[in-house]
This record gives sequence, structure tokens and C-alpha cells, in this order.
Amino acid sequence: EMKVYFKPLYLHNMILPVVLIVLVSGILLPFATMRAGFSIGGLIFIVIGLVASKNVQFKLIVRSFYFNKYNYYNTWLYLGINFLVLYLSFLGHYPNPIIYTTIAIAAWIGVDYLPQGKMFDWYKALDYEERRVDLLNNFYSMFTDVPDKKVRISRRKYLDFLIKTTDQTPNTFIYQRVLLRDPEYSNLLIRMILFAILLIACLQDAGWAIGTGALIIFLTLYQLIPLGTVYEHNMMYHVMPIPFASRGQALRKVLQKGMLLEWGLISLAIIIFSPQKLEAFGGIIALLALTFLLLYFYLPSKIKQLFKKVRY
Repeated sequence: EMKVYFKPLYLHNMILPVVLIVLVSGILLPFATMRAGFSIGGLIFIVIGLVASKNVQFKLIVRSFYFNKYNYYNTWLYLGINFLVLYLSFLGHYPNPIIYTTIAIAAWIGVDYLPQGKMFDWYKALDYEERRVDLLNNFYSMFTDVPDKKVRISRRKYLDFLIKTTDQTPNTFIYQRVLLRDPEYSNLLIRMILFAILLIACLQDAGWAIGTGALIIFLTLYQLIPLGTVYEHNMMYHVMPIPFASRGQALRKVLQKGMLLEWGLISLAIIIFSPQKLEAFGGIIALLALTFLLLYFYLPSKIKQLFKKVRY
């Protein structure tokens, strides 16, 4: 009965990916044709190949929910093979996206002939569903509060060198730990930086890149400010001898480091990807001035408003 159950889910699951693939392809059409030298026909074949590849991914995920002899799906392995085939299709003097599309359609048809177990693995399916919902909640949390969102804080050992233990107040120490280890804030900062770099690489224009960088720096800072209330409702935070009067200053000090890191990486991307180097250098200076204005004028007032709203 699970096969019958998955049929309408298959169609429902494909609506959003197809819309996103077509929408993003339409947005990138001018850059693909004018900057990258793609033909419209080649881009259409890539879109068809991506849709077929998404179909293959869904079918492999469904088949992996059964007790099979082999594990049919691994996210990173599948994405790696997909990008490798797409990359190889464009090697040489005569790039041919039809190769990628043909392989994707062949895989779409061939995946139905893979042997499948008879018993359904409910634990694996439920675990996958929990991770899927958690991923969606992470996305929604970038724009609004999600009450049902589960936060899984984990230590990232490779970032331990950024946590300073000397000349630190209790507030600066715990705030920097939250910024580096709480996925709600660390992933937000990483996502916004990567999104800005990707957008600047696609635009390849100093003016647009500077405007984009300024908007993303502001949005990142705006979404990081609630970091200051993470421990406000923790009983141990209030019984420990921690000075509450200086917590706003500590929060501003930690956010300053994060925002200056974001400014540095965005500025580097603007210099690398913008053909107008002189405008790019002037733009990163303007971005630095904007960042300091946000950190020393906008941020203190928002932090003051933040702690006034806290109710114990």
C-alpha cells in the first residue's frame, strides 16, 4: 500500500522544485547568455536535465525507505555525481548539455528497474521526515519565529580557535559560543555570506554588487540581534554572578566581529568578480562606512529595545 501512497506525494513533491528550477533559470538567463556564452537551447536542455535529475532523486529516496540489500541514496554522493556529470558535459571545445540531459532521463527511467525490498523501514522514513521538517523550519526561521523548531546545538571543534578565553567577560564568552555553535545563528551568518558571494559572482557589476552587499549586511545584522536573549530565560544565567548591565555592550562586541568578517568576505568577492576595479575599491570603503554606522549607531539602539522587551 505504500507504493500507492507515494504516487500523489511524487507529483506534489515535484511542484516546488520544478517551479524553482524554471524561476532561477529565467533569472539567470541574461547572465547565462551574455556572460557565460550559453545558448537559449542549451539552457533549456539543462533545465530539462535538472527536472529529470530531481525525479531520480525522489525515486531513490523512496526506494531507500525499504529494507534493501544496498543503500540506494546518499545525499552528498548523489549531488557530487550529479554535478560531476554536469561539469563533464561542458568540458572541451564543444560543450554539449544534451549529454547531461540524456544521462538524467536514462537514470530516471532506469531507477524503476532497481531491486526493491518488500518491507518498509518506518524508522528510516520517520528520521528522514524529521530532518526534512527541521530543514524547512531552519529556512522559515530566517524570516519569522518558528515555535516548533528544534534547536540542536553541537560543538564545532574546527571553530574553537575563534572562541577567546582570555580577557573575556562572562557575557562575551557565552555570546561568542552561541554565535559559533547555535545553528540558528551560525548557519544564518554562513548562509548570508555564501548567498552574497554567489549573487555578486552572478552580477559581475560593481554597482549592483555594492548595493547587494549593503542590503545583505543590514539583513544579517538585523537577524542576529535576537542572539542576546538566548540565555535570558535560563535560570542558571540569573543565579550566577554575571553583570547584566554590561550584556548589551558584550553583545555588540561579539556582533561587531561577525559583521566585520562578513564585510571582509563580501568585499573580497566584489574585488574578485567586479570588472570595474576602481569602483569596487570605492564601494568596499563605502560598505565599511555603512557597517560602522550600523554597528555604532543602529545596533546600540536596537539592543536597548531588545532588552526592554524581555519579560522574566
